[in-house]
Amino acid sequence: MLKGPPPPPDFDLNAAALLCSTTYEALCNMLDAELQEHLATLDDLNQRASGVLEYWLMRRDEGVKEKEALEGVIENLVGFVKGRRGG
Repeated sequence: MLKGPPPPPDFDLNAAALLCSTTYEALCNMLDAELQEHLATLDDLNQRASGVLEYWLMRRDEGVKEKEALEGVIENLVGFVKGRRGG
């Protein structure tokens, strides 16, 4: 069984976009309790989005490190082959 990186955190981008597109008129027609619930939902959404961003930034950094390591291996192999050929 292949072991890879963990899956990204769960995040529903379509639901987030829908929630963030709440109009000014809709907000004006909400009761205080509804506004507080909407704000709490937005705060939760913001925290989850931050977690997804952190995940992908870490994956990108891992990819950069892996790329640099592979480039080092390739440079060593090229140097080895050139040394063996006398050039």
